[in-house]
Amino acid sequence: MAAMSWQPVLPSQALRRADDIVAGFINGEELALWRSVDGVAQAWENRCPHRGTRLTLGRILGGRLSCAYHGWEFEAGTGSCSHIPAQPQQPAPQGVCVKTWRVAEVQGMVWVSSRAIDAAAPALAARAEQQFCRSLSVRLAGEALQQRLRALGFAESEPCIWRGELGGVPAILYLTEAKTDWTMLHLFTSTADQAIVATQASRRLRDAIEEGA
Repeated sequence: MAAMSWQPVLPSQALRRADDIVAGFINGEELALWRSVDGVAQAWENRCPHRGTRLTLGRILGGRLSCAYHGWEFEAGTGSCSHIPAQPQQPAPQGVCVKTWRVAEVQGMVWVSSRAIDAAAPALAARAEQQFCRSLSVRLAGEALQQRLRALGFAESEPCIWRGELGGVPAILYLTEAKTDWTMLHLFTSTADQAIVATQASRRLRDAIEEGA
């Protein structure tokens, strides 16, 4: 699937300040998402550059994320290594960083940019009036998923954005590739009232997609 520049990844409420580290996906890559003590959302590659351990297994120490394996600490914002517990007197190695993505929060949703030079405001202005409903994981991807969405009355309006109806109200689906045969569907509507109806109807959407494939 072609990728849009800013992609919804998970609800903002899923990230609590200096608390859990949550897994997400963008373009088939696994992310570690978290909030530092100042409340700013972070989206990082879910892999420690030291030994490759998943950072979602780690913990947050103020403005840093600490890997669960050797405790290496990486700074919010830059992803640069700032402390190695086994070598407290030694300066952190230069150039050791976690891969990071740009993050924006719009309408209660965490959006992650797949392009380093994207500006959040113009790219997300058209999304600001949309109401997030819920996210669904679907065991289907690629052309098979697109064919099933067409069969259910949805049409692609932009790359990875599909529009149709759920429960009789207009609905927007943002598709995010998670893995080869697994896609995340993030459901939005235009108003809060529509969101309630679409959320209720969406309980049957995943079954309709997977059973019809």
